[in-house]
Amino acid sequence: MSKFEGLETLNDEAFSVVPASDGRLVFKGVIAMRDPSGVVGGYLKRVHAAAVADQLEHVTVDVTALEFMNSSAIRVFIDWVEWIAAGTHSYRLHCLTNARVTWQRSTFSALRSLSSQVTIDARAAS
Repeated sequence: MSKFEGLETLNDEAFSVVPASDGRLVFKGVIAMRDPSGVVGGYLKRVHAAAVADQLEHVTVDVTALEFMNSSAIRVFIDWVEWIAAGTHSYRLHCLTNARVTWQRSTFSALRSLSSQVTIDARAAS
């Protein structure tokens, strides 16, 4: 059963975010919206609220199948890290990345530098 029972899949023409049955949030495709704060940010705000309400120890984000994310979408992830830091319940944001994708290495390393609550598991995808 998913940690995010009742949380819908976020589908867009170019990307999706799927709450997997093992509790991961799986990002796929390309997030290149001019202003993703409403769609993606709103979705991640609901994820954050659920994590806080359920007092989760961590949320796992799997971006290994995310081909690209523009700077506006990266900003939404920065906001998420800030929500965690400012909240009454702190949880770890565990990021599964593809070690072979340059933008993922640099982006998620930068996120990790913002907070000790961010951890990275860089995997070599086949």
